[in-house]
Amino acid sequence: MTIHTHFFIAIPLPSKLQMELTEWKSSQMRQLPFKQWTHLEDYHITLSFLGEADSAALESLTYRLQEVAQEFLSFDLTTEHLHTFGNDETPRILWLGVEQEPLLNQLQSKVRQICDDSGFQTDNRLYTPHITIAKKWQGEETFPINEYEQKQPIFPSSFSVEAFYLYRIHMDRQPKYEAVESFSLRNNAAL
Repeated sequence: MTIHTHFFIAIPLPSKLQMELTEWKSSQMRQLPFKQWTHLEDYHITLSFLGEADSAALESLTYRLQEVAQEFLSFDLTTEHLHTFGNDETPRILWLGVEQEPLLNQLQSKVRQICDDSGFQTDNRLYTPHITIAKKWQGEETFPINEYEQKQPIFPSSFSVEAFYLYRIHMDRQPKYEAVESFSLRNNAAL
C-alpha cells in the first residue's frame, strides 16, 4: 500500500493556548460527541494546503516562502468565539475563530499566491482563519449551536505570530502534523 504524504503551511499556536484548548476540550468531550478531537500539538491556523509534493517542488517553494516571511513584521492575534462548518445541527467541524487582523489576511494571500505560482492547486475560497477543535459530529441529538456559538470568547487569548511553518501530515500517528521548515517574520522589537 502506498502512503501519500501531504503538506500544508500554517501558523502554530503557543503552548499556553494549546493547553487552554486541551483543558476546554477535556471538559466538553462527554457532552459533545465528535468523532475526532484535535491533538494538543496539532492546533494551528492554516495559511495554505498543498497536497502531495515532491522534494524539488518543496525546495523551490521553501526558498520563496523565506523571502515572503521577511516582507512581514510579527503581529498579534486574539481568539474569539466558537463556530461550525457544515450543517448547524450535525457540524462537520467545530472551530475557534480569531479576530480580524489585516496582516494575517495579507500574509495568507501572499503565501497562497506563491503556492499557486509554484504549481500547487490551492483553495480559492474566501479565507476564514480558524483553529479546528473537533471534527464529525456523531451525536444522536443535534449539536446545541446556540449554546456554543457565543458572542463572548470561551477563553480570550492573544498571542504573537512570529513565524509560520511547512508541515508534513502523518495520518497514521498522533500528533499528525510534523513541522519540517520554519519561516520567521521580521521582529517588531528590532525596529
